[in-house]
Amino acid sequence: MNWRFCVRASTILVPVVSAMYFAAGTGAAHAKGPQLAIGKKDCQRLVRHQARADVKYRPGIDVRGRKVAPADLHGGSPIKIPNVITFDVKFDIKNYLGKAEADAKAASSASIAADKAKSAATSASTAATSATAAATAAQTLATTALTAKTAADTALTTAIAASKADPGNNALDIAEDNARTAATAAAAEYTETKAEADAVSALATTATTAAATATDASSAASKASAAKSAATAAKSAADSAKAISDAATAASTTAAAASTAAAAKAAKHPGDTDLAAAATTAATAATAAATDATSKAALLTAANTASTNATAASDAATVSETANTDNISAHNAAAKIGENLGDGVVGKVKYNIASGRLTFNGQSLGGSDQKELARQCAAVLRRGR
Repeated sequence: MNWRFCVRASTILVPVVSAMYFAAGTGAAHAKGPQLAIGKKDCQRLVRHQARADVKYRPGIDVRGRKVAPADLHGGSPIKIPNVITFDVKFDIKNYLGKAEADAKAASSASIAADKAKSAATSASTAATSATAAATAAQTLATTALTAKTAADTALTTAIAASKADPGNNALDIAEDNARTAATAAAAEYTETKAEADAVSALATTATTAAATATDASSAASKASAAKSAATAAKSAADSAKAISDAATAASTTAAAASTAAAAKAAKHPGDTDLAAAATTAATAATAAATDATSKAALLTAANTASTNATAASDAATVSETANTDNISAHNAAAKIGENLGDGVVGKVKYNIASGRLTFNGQSLGGSDQKELARQCAAVLRRGR
């Protein structure tokens, strides 16, 4: 194995070639032992760097031996250069224990976690948007319920006025009672629907805020957590919206059945004004409930969409959380490799500026071996090899 060490001090390049050939000695007496084998190119480089004695630096003297002003004018540099420069030749032990591979795996895990977190945030935004759509549909149904309540209140006011104008009129009294019942039912329906619609809106707002937090979060863990919150709120909004739709559908079905039954009973007793009035009231209630069909359909569609998107967002957040956990594990594993180990030290190099002596682990790098190489190289160059 060939070793070459070069130490530069000022403008002087000191090349050193370690002994690589004299396994059984270096002199002529070992002619039958291992011999030096060196090419012309290497010789040229080696000889070129052999400084002659007359060019060795001498303070205050130029190359012609004349006195010159010293280089360190005005007191020179305040930096004190040591006479001996020492440094260790080291290698990183951790790289031999798989540190590089572990670091690469950790970096890959971090990239995957970031991608999964970004996907979770995107899914959370989609779920929040669909939850907002469901909230809008719920408010539309609440508005319809308010319209029905207003109409029932007006009908009750009219029935009360008619009954007062004709005291003792049994039909008008029955009509007033039916109108009051319808108004009470409409008011209860509106109150319930409005409360549920407001709850859906609040959940949609929570989902939207959490989704925005997930988008803006800088860490994968924060994105995953916020996305999970957004998905949960969106799912609750979807469930509440679906409950409103189901309740409205059930009320409509009940009203229709009541109207059918009242009409059939009145038909059996054509002369009974009470039954006729009840049939009319039931029919009015059934018609009002049926007018909600479009709103209910829109709400149900929005609720189902929100539910689907919320589930997808929740799944994406779970995947993101898993990726983040893997990322943390990978980084912890990489950090533990060679945790308490320093650098491996191959040896110590020393260079004495004054003497020009260079050693490695106390062994001279240069000296007679280098001179012998120079001598043989001179012979090689003379022969032109």
